[in-house]
Amino acid sequence: MHQFEAKNAYFDQLSRNPRLRWLGQNTNHLPLPDEVKQAMVDAIDDDAIR
Repeated sequence: MHQFEAKNAYFDQLSRNPRLRWLGQNTNHLPLPDEVKQAMVDAIDDDAIR
């Protein structure tokens, strides 16, 4: 089994879990909390994003 197949199988298993809710990646319509904004600024300032 290729690595991508294993990852796909894992995702398939998770997505069948009735207790798990998929929110998707496209959540840019939601307002960004100030704490998240500050964490992003701090990570950039500290060069921690590399």
